[in-house]
Amino acid sequence: MSTGEHAQAVYWRPEPPEYPHHDRTILITKCGRICIGRRKINLSTVFADQYVGIREVTDKIWLVSFMDYDLGYFDEQDRRVEPAENPFIPILLPMCPVWTLTMEGICSILTSKIT
Repeated sequence: MSTGEHAQAVYWRPEPPEYPHHDRTILITKCGRICIGRRKINLSTVFADQYVGIREVTDKIWLVSFMDYDLGYFDEQDRRVEPAENPFIPILLPMCPVWTLTMEGICSILTSKIT
């Protein structure tokens, strides 16, 4: 290789992920849509050229998943994906009940301790 020449990088597309618990694996279009027959469902251009799994969860309601994450649901009428519940939101459970005390409540607690 002479000065100024660069080696050509070789790119191999990885195998599409498997979605064994889904009905179909679909390639998202460059414009970010799921195409099923003549229906076009808007997802996001972020997923362009990526494979997603879709599964019918109830009559005409479909779950869309990417890798291990459920992205959302779409129905055949609205033609857009509505987000699923965020799996990264921390669930905080109270350690004990929370009480709201007023100044009168504090005074009555203090006087009951004294007597």
